[in-house]
Amino acid sequence: MPNELGRVLREQFEQQQRQLQQQQLLALLRTAIDASEDELRADLKSPAAVNRFLAAYAVGERRLFWQDDLIPLLKDNDDAVRQSARRSLVILSFLKLNPEVAAAAPGKPGPPAEKLTPARDFGPRPGAAAEGRKKAAKDWARWWEEQGRVVLKQAPRPERDKEADRLANQLVKATDERQKELLKRYAETSGPEYTVAIAYAIPSLSGNARKEAREALAKRLSGRKEATLLRYLEDSDAEIRRAAALALGMRDAQETVAEVAKLLLDPNPSVVRATHASLRSLTGDDYGPAANATEEEKQEAIKKYQAWRPRK
Repeated sequence: MPNELGRVLREQFEQQQRQLQQQQLLALLRTAIDASEDELRADLKSPAAVNRFLAAYAVGERRLFWQDDLIPLLKDNDDAVRQSARRSLVILSFLKLNPEVAAAAPGKPGPPAEKLTPARDFGPRPGAAAEGRKKAAKDWARWWEEQGRVVLKQAPRPERDKEADRLANQLVKATDERQKELLKRYAETSGPEYTVAIAYAIPSLSGNARKEAREALAKRLSGRKEATLLRYLEDSDAEIRRAAALALGMRDAQETVAEVAKLLLDPNPSVVRATHASLRSLTGDDYGPAANATEEEKQEAIKKYQAWRPRK
């Protein structure tokens, strides 16, 4: 084999390996983003660096104000873990300084960029020595302590439906077989409280139970009128927004693509991912966004989907 051909083949093989590793990492990240809060907290303290890295990354993506869990990771022995924790702290600092962004309705544009307060970033820099890591952790801790003294405007929480709450608690606390029976009954019984009950229960479920509940909710909503589903796209509950986006895809409601695409800006990563899947199904095209897309890339994807027209 000529030397040049051997070099090209070797480079192609290495590129394929890198792409495969990236795909595996993105799959693991999707799993971390979908994990229950208990699972996520456990992974933040996992002996495996990759688990700590993914959990720290997911905390920022999910907008969880777990700064007290992230700050110790700034002194982690693994540089990737430190940078993942730093990234999430930067995201959370931005949300803390701009509560109107956190309170913005899903799919609605936030304040103009020039009116936003820049995020804070106290490091540590990549490859920082132990002293630099300690300083970064100390600076972040001091800043968050100062923020705790400031009363910031909070988005009002919608009042929970008491009957849906009761039904959700039954589902969460049931044993495996009973849980399957209840989920089947909730999915098939008429009444809005059963829709809401499944949505309320999902964050407290994990593994297959969570997957089955999400599938049941999407299937339940797929039988609703499109006008109802479009209202659900703006629901205060992320699981209902997620299920509505998927249900419109299941109904092949191509005329709703422009409205569905707005949820690519949803603050909940699971909603964004479900919306992306629904849009691929509705259009037959994939304009993104990638799992680690920037806000600008998400905006670009929305423009492409909203410009899409059915092929004749």
